[in-house]
Amino acid sequence: MEQPPSQPPTTVRVQLPARPVWAELLIMGLSLATIAALLVMMMPQAERQMLLTAAREQQARLYRGLSARARQAGHAGMTDELAGRNPAPWYEMARALAWWRDRVRP
Repeated sequence: MEQPPSQPPTTVRVQLPARPVWAELLIMGLSLATIAALLVMMMPQAERQMLLTAAREQQARLYRGLSARARQAGHAGMTDELAGRNPAPWYEMARALAWWRDRVRP
């Protein structure tokens, strides 16, 4: 549908939300979390148990991986210290990995 040449072209006006962007993102995140919780609650009991078991297994796998990497970084730091090199980067990495490991403890 063409407009007659005598009329100015139409413009699209965008209405910005009355709330700040962070509030919109927070509302959207809470809405998605609510939907996910409702979906989980509507699942049969056996499927919920399987989902919980899979999540716990993933958490344990992450814990073991972080623990092993922290131990390797600590050993590398000790090796550098005994060799007379600067062990600080290795020790800092081991400390950070251990901090994350403690946060995901199963």
